[in-house]
Amino acid sequence: MKTKFNLRLFAVLSAVLFFALAGCVHYMNPKPGTVAVAQFRIPLSGVGKEKSVWKGKHLDIAYKIDQKEEQAEISGEVRIHENLLMSFPKLTRLRVKVHFLDDHGSVLASAGITPLYSSYSEVTEPLVFHTDTVIPPEAVSIVFSYSGLLTGQFNEPSEGWDIDFSPF
Repeated sequence: MKTKFNLRLFAVLSAVLFFALAGCVHYMNPKPGTVAVAQFRIPLSGVGKEKSVWKGKHLDIAYKIDQKEEQAEISGEVRIHENLLMSFPKLTRLRVKVHFLDDHGSVLASAGITPLYSSYSEVTEPLVFHTDTVIPPEAVSIVFSYSGLLTGQFNEPSEGWDIDFSPF
């Protein structure tokens, strides 16, 4: 009797976890064709080097795109806002992506630009990223998305602060 209850409980918890994680996957990995909100789209020039800063609610992304035909080198820094770091100085997790959009704002492709960091490390300076990717020829703009968790000092009782942004 107890075994049946445990199996049912396991099945229910597994289903809940699956659907919860499935939602997170779509959040950071939108399907091709998903349309980004117009106000968050950043136009691409399509030639040479582009350098700019995107300002988000929790962090800023200073980026440079060096494009040669379809190949592109994307590099820069992620700067978590100081007001968050004063209360939650440790970075537990962070994922950052850039999404390439067509002229209708639909996703063509995505690339991870998550900076290298050590989990549970104190953030004392900007986090550097660098990636090589292929930009679809139809891409005319980009958008950024991110998800992460900041926590306090280990000797402080704090649950942490979730940071996330999706332009979709």
